[in-house]
Amino acid sequence: MATSETAPASGTHHPGLRREIGFIGLIWASEGSIIGSGWLFGAQTALAAAGPAAIISWAIGGLAILILALVHAELGGMYPVSGGTARFPHYAFGGAAGASFGWFSWLQAATVAPIEVLAMITYAQHYSWASGWEKIQGGEHVLT
Repeated sequence: MATSETAPASGTHHPGLRREIGFIGLIWASEGSIIGSGWLFGAQTALAAAGPAAIISWAIGGLAILILALVHAELGGMYPVSGGTARFPHYAFGGAAGASFGWFSWLQAATVAPIEVLAMITYAQHYSWASGWEKIQGGEHVLT
């Protein structure tokens, strides 16, 4: 019985992380970072506290985020390493800063999902079929 084996094409397998991103991947990475409920609750709280002057704080915050994003993009181009959020502070300020930023990134990633669930439940209270999803005991939101 004869079997036919085909050799893998040379140069097609590269171990490690891929170092390229396409236009669609970049768009969806940006959208995934933007979409969330914190900005909606933040706007509600800011308007309740500052009124129309909250627009000024949003403009200042947007400018600050733009500057930080450009710095992060420049560092990513200069040092093409994975885990840049923790590695860049490590390069500049040492191991404690790198470990701290790595921990902060993990903490952010671990807390976003429950916050989004609570936000979705809060939004859904508008509908009668979702009225039993949340309990408020002593002024605190308790997920069931």
